[in-house]
Amino acid sequence: MQKLLQLLSTKKTGNLLALLLIPAFALLAVFRLYPFENDIEKILTGPDDWSRYARLALDIKENGLLISKVSGEYFSPNGFLYNYFVAGCFKVFGMNVIPIYIIQNILLACSVCLVYFTFRNKMKPLTGLLFLFALALFGLLDVSKYYAFRLLSENLAIFTISAFFFCFVRGLEKGKLSLQLAAAFFMGLSVLTRPNLLPFLLILIVIIFFHYIKQKKAGITKLLLFLAVLVFSSSFLALRNYLVCGSFTFLPSEGLSFGTSFFKQPDLSVSLIFKKIIFFFGILSPLEPEYQIRPHWFIMWLGYFVYLFLRIREKLKFQTWEITVHAFIFSYFGLLLLIAEVGSYGFRYIVPATFIVLPFLFLAIDKLKQKTQSKVSGLN
Repeated sequence: MQKLLQLLSTKKTGNLLALLLIPAFALLAVFRLYPFENDIEKILTGPDDWSRYARLALDIKENGLLISKVSGEYFSPNGFLYNYFVAGCFKVFGMNVIPIYIIQNILLACSVCLVYFTFRNKMKPLTGLLFLFALALFGLLDVSKYYAFRLLSENLAIFTISAFFFCFVRGLEKGKLSLQLAAAFFMGLSVLTRPNLLPFLLILIVIIFFHYIKQKKAGITKLLLFLAVLVFSSSFLALRNYLVCGSFTFLPSEGLSFGTSFFKQPDLSVSLIFKKIIFFFGILSPLEPEYQIRPHWFIMWLGYFVYLFLRIREKLKFQTWEITVHAFIFSYFGLLLLIAEVGSYGFRYIVPATFIVLPFLFLAIDKLKQKTQSKVSGLN
């Protein structure tokens, strides 16, 4: 038994198990979708977001990249880049949603791997293995079960956000500019996929400014390159709008109009805020009666706040990667708390961020274990 635990505790075992999740999730999608009934005709005529994505993707496939169906500024749905992902799949596989669903489940497995590889070096090997298991479980329970087999932009956003954090954190750790620039690229794509990430993008610019400015002349060059890639990758919607109607609007008009109307007449009752907070913690019924309680979210948040408490008590300076991850969590959920209707199609707005909160549960476990061992050794 001890030899088995030692084997499971090695980094190579964790890496292998993580990579095996990719074919496992692909097979899971195949089994779930069998006998492969393609309902694209039904989807194209529906009123939901997945139907609108399908119609816009069909327009891109048939008429080009500018989405001629929309004569003015791009309005909705908010996942602008996701239209092109679906259109690309239509171009390669024909008008069939089955390959898209399989790819989305594979992207989910890739996201699990990326987040695991991002944080595994900060955990003890056995804790890291438990973390990998939890990531896979969250992916299956929250994403694969409800959203991977629908045309919704969160399926792409989970991947681009995971890729951003992998490139950003590992780029800082290794001092590799190429990874840092890749992170900027994925952040731009993430904003095009989920525009509610714009506040975090602005915060990221401030964080990266102070990080690079310490490196003097070399840092300024890196900063300018990072910003150039970030602006380039987040400007595709603005470029599309400019070419179609001469407007350089960089967000979907639906999101902008919703935000403007909110600030003119905010709906921030104590009751609604309370319902949203407990929604984040996994008690969905006050806002989404059809969905069951999600106890694993409560455990996740408990671990996150325990980590924060222990980390602050250490009175040590937060590293750039920590500041960035916490800024993402607070800005993402803060915007949902203040503005968004979090109960859209269940809890789809929550899932792009849970993978980034979850690591802190296991980092907290390691910190608590370390404190316990220190106390025991002190008594001896």
